[in-house]
Amino acid sequence: MDPGMPEVAGALSPLNYGFNRMFNCSDNITGWFSIPATFATGQGFVQSYSKILTCMAGSGLLPAKMYEKHKTLKTPIYAIVIGSVTSFALCFVDYYYSLDAILFNTCMFMGSISYTSQCVGYIYLKKNFRTMERKFMSPLGKAGAVYSIFVWVLLALAVVGFQNDNQESFIAVVVILVICSVYYHLYAKYRQKFSEEERMSLFFAHVANHNNSKRSPQSRKRLSGKLKSLVKRIASSKVSTTSLGPSHSAAVFAHASSWGKKKRSSGTSKNQSYTEVQPPARRQKK
Repeated sequence: MDPGMPEVAGALSPLNYGFNRMFNCSDNITGWFSIPATFATGQGFVQSYSKILTCMAGSGLLPAKMYEKHKTLKTPIYAIVIGSVTSFALCFVDYYYSLDAILFNTCMFMGSISYTSQCVGYIYLKKNFRTMERKFMSPLGKAGAVYSIFVWVLLALAVVGFQNDNQESFIAVVVILVICSVYYHLYAKYRQKFSEEERMSLFFAHVANHNNSKRSPQSRKRLSGKLKSLVKRIASSKVSTTSLGPSHSAAVFAHASSWGKKKRSSGTSKNQSYTEVQPPARRQKK
């Protein structure tokens, strides 16, 4: 479709080209069709960054004031206000200083770090906290997480080395990471804690792991005890048959055979080798 992907990718309203052909009108009219999608996208971004800021404040990484919620609406009002003010400030900075490409590349690089961390966390929880309650089960499992990590790492490398912007995006990323690292080591590191949501989620996972670690040695002990008792019974039956005469050996042999049948029928002797006690050979009279 005209004018082609290079121009559509940099257009302010890329859907206008399709709307103009469908309704045979100008950009002044078709621009209104993008307003509902713009509001929906904005609401999604507000919900995502307000949730992230609230969780960080609950963990002590940000001031506790951002964790407070409205008494009636139960919404994180301070996180929404601070995030929205910061977003509008960046819009004015981009308007006056033309930082569109740098901001976009920086956001993409930071997003790749965030999504890679989520995939690594998913693999860790999948391995060490298997009994944790999950509202959604990924059908791709660990393979999907590993593939996602590869995609995000490739995106980060593309932003760093292949943008032809004199490494301005890379410098911006380094500056932001240095500022965040200094902030963490000077302020957040000594106030970091588990939030209530993290404590409730990880508590049950730790209890389940503790029970599993205790259950496995006990099961091994029970299995070894059963094997020892079986060996002792077989050994005692051999001793009794050698000490008894020919008349008593047949009775012992019948008792051992009946005991083996009972164990096989109950399923406890499945895949276990058992020894049938053979009666001793009778001595021939001279």
